[in-house]
Amino acid sequence: NHLKSLYESGKICLVGPVDGSEELRGICVFLTETREEAMDLASKDPAVIAGRLKPEILSWYTMPGGFLPAK
Repeated sequence: NHLKSLYESGKICLVGPVDGSEELRGICVFLTETREEAMDLASKDPAVIAGRLKPEILSWYTMPGGFLPAK
């Protein structure tokens, strides 16, 4: 529900699990102005709060208009 609400509010545009990695469990592309805002949103995930997941925020760059989120 947490990720669905972030998607519906336009704060994320892509999210899903990763197969074949022991360390990386999933990827979530946040649409935020700052890394701090992305970390704040990620930290509110129930799996993070429960200690099952630990968020890591990385910057990702793409050309303008190169990736358009679903409406």
